Amino acid sequence: MEDKFIHFLNPDNFKIDDRNLEDLILFVQKLSKKYKFFDLKNKATGDWFDMFASDESFLLAEIYTFEIQKYDLLRLSLTQSFDELSSDKEKKEIFQSFFELIFTYFKIINEWYTSATRNNLSQQSSEIELAIEQTIQKKILVYFEEFTSYALYFEEDNEQKLNLNISFKDFKTLWGIKNITPKNIFKNIDSSQSPLSSGLKKLILLYTPVYESLLSLQFKAARLFHQSIEGDSNHKAHVGLLITFLKLYEYVRDDLNALSKKHLDFYYKVILSQNPNGVVAKNMFINIQIDENIDFLTIDQGALIVAGQNSDGSQIIYQTEEEVILNNAVISDLRTLFLSRNNYFDYNSRNKLVSGIYSKTHCADANEVNTFNNNEDVFSTLGEDQVLITDSERTMDNARIGFAIASPSLVLGKSNREVNFNFTFSTDSIKFLSNLIIDIANRKGVTDKEVFYDVFNRLFTISFTNEEGWVEVTDYDIDYPSDWTLNTIGIRIKLPKQYPSVDNYQEDLHALNLNATKPVFQFLINSNEFYYPYSFLSRMEISKIDVDVKVLELKNLKVITNQGMVDVNSEFDLLGVNPLIGSSIMLGTHELFCKRVNQLSLGWTYTNLPNDYDSIEQYYKSYNRDIKDDSFSLKLTALSDYTFKRSGTKEIEIEMFQADEKGNTLPHRFIEEVKVESFNLKPNFDLREEDLLNYSNDDETGYIKMELVSPRIGFGSASYPSIYSKSVTEAAENPPKREAISIELPNEPYSPLVKDFFVNYQAQSSLYFNESSVTENDSSQDNRYYLISPFGVDQTFSKHEISDNHLIHPFSYEGELIIGLENINAPQSLNLLIEIKKSGNENYAFTQNLEWLYSGTNGWKQLSPNDIIYDETINLTKTGVISISIPVDISNDSNLFNNNKFYIKACSKTQADQFSLIKAVYINGVRTVECFGEVEIEKTEHLPPQSVESFSPTIAGVINIDQPMKTVGGKDKESPLEFYKRVSQILHHKNRPITKSDIEKFVLQQFNWLSYAKCYTNDHLGDELNTKNIKLLCLKKIDETQNIDEIKLSTADKIIVVSFLEKIISPFAKVEIISPQFEDLWIKCKMKFADISGGKGIAQFNKEFFNHLCPWAHSEKERIILGQKIKKSEIIKFIKSRPYISFVTGISIIHIKTLEDGSKLFHDSANSNENSEFIQTGTVQSLLVPRKNKIVQLDQEVYSEPERTDLFELGVGENFIISSDREENQFLEVPEKIKSNKIKTKPFTFNFKF
Repeated sequence: MEDKFIHFLNPDNFKIDDRNLEDLILFVQKLSKKYKFFDLKNKATGDWFDMFASDESFLLAEIYTFEIQKYDLLRLSLTQSFDELSSDKEKKEIFQSFFELIFTYFKIINEWYTSATRNNLSQQSSEIELAIEQTIQKKILVYFEEFTSYALYFEEDNEQKLNLNISFKDFKTLWGIKNITPKNIFKNIDSSQSPLSSGLKKLILLYTPVYESLLSLQFKAARLFHQSIEGDSNHKAHVGLLITFLKLYEYVRDDLNALSKKHLDFYYKVILSQNPNGVVAKNMFINIQIDENIDFLTIDQGALIVAGQNSDGSQIIYQTEEEVILNNAVISDLRTLFLSRNNYFDYNSRNKLVSGIYSKTHCADANEVNTFNNNEDVFSTLGEDQVLITDSERTMDNARIGFAIASPSLVLGKSNREVNFNFTFSTDSIKFLSNLIIDIANRKGVTDKEVFYDVFNRLFTISFTNEEGWVEVTDYDIDYPSDWTLNTIGIRIKLPKQYPSVDNYQEDLHALNLNATKPVFQFLINSNEFYYPYSFLSRMEISKIDVDVKVLELKNLKVITNQGMVDVNSEFDLLGVNPLIGSSIMLGTHELFCKRVNQLSLGWTYTNLPNDYDSIEQYYKSYNRDIKDDSFSLKLTALSDYTFKRSGTKEIEIEMFQADEKGNTLPHRFIEEVKVESFNLKPNFDLREEDLLNYSNDDETGYIKMELVSPRIGFGSASYPSIYSKSVTEAAENPPKREAISIELPNEPYSPLVKDFFVNYQAQSSLYFNESSVTENDSSQDNRYYLISPFGVDQTFSKHEISDNHLIHPFSYEGELIIGLENINAPQSLNLLIEIKKSGNENYAFTQNLEWLYSGTNGWKQLSPNDIIYDETINLTKTGVISISIPVDISNDSNLFNNNKFYIKACSKTQADQFSLIKAVYINGVRTVECFGEVEIEKTEHLPPQSVESFSPTIAGVINIDQPMKTVGGKDKESPLEFYKRVSQILHHKNRPITKSDIEKFVLQQFNWLSYAKCYTNDHLGDELNTKNIKLLCLKKIDETQNIDEIKLSTADKIIVVSFLEKIISPFAKVEIISPQFEDLWIKCKMKFADISGGKGIAQFNKEFFNHLCPWAHSEKERIILGQKIKKSEIIKFIKSRPYISFVTGISIIHIKTLEDGSKLFHDSANSNENSEFIQTGTVQSLLVPRKNKIVQLDQEVYSEPERTDLFELGVGENFIISSDREENQFLEVPEKIKSNKIKTKPFTFNFKF
């Protein structure tokens, strides 16, 4: 809509003679009635009107220029006054006026018909005569008859009689007045309303079709009038002469009317020496591919680029503004990282705890980058929060954050195992953690122990390496420290026998990018708990880690006797068949010899103890060798460093049998403690199970030997014949008298059979992180510690160095954009063309603390400000080129992401999710500007993507030029009206805007892409001169292809406007650019469509309803109205007036109002308490915007009541508290699937007003 300043400055609005041809014709017609006509006898015989009345052009001009809008405005005024007035007398007067207004329409149509028939002397009806006749007969006659019957009723003598100033005597017979009888307009009316209100509604129903018929006649008359003037050759001579004169007069009139413009131009251009601004050049962004066989290519400043042809055949030329050095670097990786500290959950902590860390690999190689650049996908520049977003809508993944420990002590076969990781932290770390826990405990009113378990109960997801992959641990505990001063927290993991073995890490199988060969336990923080672990662990610094393993009933043993290898899973001869002194058994297991064992115990079960004897001593009594249970001894030795007799070893003997208190031999033998230190073992930390497949004398280690060392006869197999013979001889030489010879023969030698052989042991490894204790580390064990993060796996502890002592990777930034590069030949410059789209997030206070880093040998290093050569993106908030100088020490050898790429990243410490959206990232980006040459032009058109052709002249080494997006910026030559407005405003504020209106005009004048600007101040007093704290609401111009959200300014747009204003306004003024509040308005109803499918009908309605409520969105001619107030009845009328909707029912209007403090009020017209006839925004800075109409398609015309909207239709989750005006809180149930996860304390609060 044209603003008032342009209106007053527009010379076309101040014409000396503003009459057009039809006005002049009507003027002549009216003038002809004022002058008398004298005949040849010089007698006055009438006037001159009859000379012109017979020409149809005069009637057409009259119909064409009829001011129907004036009468319709009267109708609007009458209806509004009727609603606002309460006096019956006043309402009766309005009723009468409305009645007479309708009569005026009928009367005018009748007069036109009378003129058309009187002036047509031919037998055939003229086109306008026929049109009027058909309008009467086919469109309005039925309404005329009803209207006339009401008028006749009022002429009768009754109590409702009106003094109407109407008469039907001049109406043609075509109207059929004689057959019309009086009819009471107040009969069959709504008893709940007054008779006048019901009667007026009947008149309104008559008004609309009559008004529309008049309007239709006007449109037809306009066409016929121009056709009559330009194409009709049947005018009479005198009429033709008159028309000729009037057409010639138009030239004089136009010259006369140009006086205003000439005067204005003389003052502005001559006196003030001002001239219109010329065309502002457009920008075109391109990216250039160069020959892969060259390292660098320089494009000079002013290099010309051809981008097609103008309509006159001349070339469209753009040129570079600066010298650009191109290279063959490749973008092969795009990632984002976001650290969330949202306010949606109350953690009962004075610290702002991290609620989640999210990462996303958008592109993993150059091909994926190219695909992304060519599709319509976008991603948030520095990541975005994922809290309260459904899984299907998530744009980022939970980041993998944690640590891993590799140690030979973790080689654990199938057995009952317990693994303890005891972490000793620095005093400051423990102090930080305990203070954080105590703070939460005090605020919640619970003990710190309860808070500890709330946080640490399911802190990690733990898994370990197995020969088939990763195995997750389900049974673990983190014990509350009994003494915080010890600075130790332990993780206790239990692995029962049914759990798989813990095996060595294999990169091709476990794929964690570790350079480990030992078993690995991986600890990843659990993202699904209410308290996200990062805040509690991020500042924990490790002093020492003790890895303690406790193994019970290890039975995966390799057993070798004198007879060879035996099956340990069944019973076997413990020392071979008929064991003698020196008989032995060897127990092989790599698990005992690849770590430092500090406790060892053995056990087995005898399966063939003599059944008829209570003890071994009793069994061997007949041998007469004084053999007892404890006579049998085994010597234990261990193979280490290729020998069983390593220097420094001490002999270990154990009793083979054990008797109970009664002297009975026990079948179960358990050696509770073997003095491991006596073995003086030298572990082979790389020993594997396959190293023990075949025993040989060349084996280095891996076996424990148990050798029988007493009694001297062993188990008697060698002595048995002599003992047996002696027994027989003695019996024969000393026979008993008078009795038969009785011989007590010795028992056959016992050969022990055993089963269930097992080993118990304990082992320990320690990792010392402190510099003061680093010498205590056993480098031969090759223990390792890794930090796991979205940046990859970083080894921070090894036998070679200790680079970090953090428990988990610390994050310094809230959001990060990470770009992976290949083919870097540093030092060099990197020109990145980044296409940015505006984010919909408006809760923003912009920070320019965007930092750039690059990958060094030991991790990330910060780029200096001088390394950012220029940044057209204004910190990644608008499309442009950013040129970065890559330092010589950039490295692809770091542990970042565990690949061979170079990396740079942009980071922000605060408000990272407020940045815009990235659409594409290109290498070798160049901004070029439009060239005009010496010929002055008025305007140029924007070029679509891929319009660019080539350099002129061509540049050797350039393979391809790509223009991925249309040209941007620029401005056409200033129009005369724009010129007048600008100079007028300069005269007012002298380029130093003082008032609010000055600022609004100045901004709109400077930025042609703005459609609206409105100043507000914090005091809300409306003082035009108060500009100390300015809030400037601005809207952008958008076209039909853009979403309405895009009328809001991006962060970059806001910065540009603020930077401009700060240069010209008072230095004491503070400017903030704000966007309007969008208040959702949507329709809920049921519709039956006519001659259109349901899907198309709903889509058509949604489009038309949007254009009805927001006509300004895509049209500069429509005025933007902030703080709208509209009638509900007008919306309902709009719905019912759609021609493709045959039936509609159950209409309700839902409005979500935003108040000044940001709170929301929910209004539903279906609610019986909603009595207001109006819908009004909550603030003066709000706009009503249609959203997500809920329309149900009907097959039959079935009436239904409006249905109230529930919270789930609003999209509100089940974890909200709803607050009513009466301050009654209603808790909605939390879904079962998330009860154990994130939502476990207080629900999120959202306030509605019902």
